[in-house]
Amino acid sequence: GTWGAMQNVMYEGKEKRLALIEELLTVANIKPLEPEEAEDILRANHEERVQNSVLEGIKGKVISETLDSLSKELLRLKEERKIAKMMEVAEKDRRKREVEESGRRQGESNLQVREQVLYEEVMQVHQTTVDSYLSWIFSSTLDKAASRQALI
Repeated sequence: GTWGAMQNVMYEGKEKRLALIEELLTVANIKPLEPEEAEDILRANHEERVQNSVLEGIKGKVISETLDSLSKELLRLKEERKIAKMMEVAEKDRRKREVEESGRRQGESNLQVREQVLYEEVMQVHQTTVDSYLSWIFSSTLDKAASRQALI
């Protein structure tokens, strides 16, 4: 009983591991390499590793230069955006000052017009006063002259 069950387990394990068993048998049947062949294989492996390391170095340098270039471009774009924003703010400030100055000039112009109107009104009052005074003087002088003429 037990022996038969163990044989079944061993047989199933052998079936599952058959590929591994075949690989081990193949490796066991490989003949050893001649020293020159081993040296050639080692040299080829070494050359391949050297080439790979040179390629990795070149790749690293290219990647490093690319990242450096991209980093500089990013900084340039950030500076460009910052300058554009500063120009936008300066332009808004300039427009605001122009509007304020325009308003101030308009106010000054309105004030000058009012002052001119007031000046003209005052001058009109003065002229009327002068005209009235001169008219009174002429009238008084004529009355006195007429009275003197009448007495003579």
